[in-house]
Amino acid sequence: MKEGRCFLLLLVILISLLVIALSVLSLFPDLTSWYFELLDFPRLQYFVLSLACLVCFIFLNQQWRGGSWLLLVGLVGTLTIQATYIAPYWVGKKVVPDALTSGPNDSHSVGIIIAVYSGVN
Repeated sequence: MKEGRCFLLLLVILISLLVIALSVLSLFPDLTSWYFELLDFPRLQYFVLSLACLVCFIFLNQQWRGGSWLLLVGLVGTLTIQATYIAPYWVGKKVVPDALTSGPNDSHSVGIIIAVYSGVN
C-alpha cells in the first residue's frame, strides 16, 4: 500500500511539474518555435489537470517541507495563470469581432483559377 501511495505521489509531482512548466512557457508570446504557440490552446485542460494534481497532492503528501510548499505555490500559480485566460469566456461577454457584412473587397477576397485537362490533343 505504501509503495502504491509513493508511486502516485511521484506521478502527481511529475505531472504537476510538467503542467507548471507548460503554463510558464505559454506566457512568452515571442518564442521562435511554433511548438510553443501550441501551448495557448489547451488552457482548460491545463486548468483541470492542475486542479486534479493540487487535490491529489494535498491528500497524498504526508511530509510538508520546502519542496512541497514550492510545488503547491506553483500549482496555485498555474491555476491563476490559466484562470486569467479562461475567465473572460466564462464570466461576462468576451467580445469577438464580427465578420465583415459588406461585400468583398480586394483586401479580403480570394481568387481561384481552375485548369481542366480534356485529354485530347
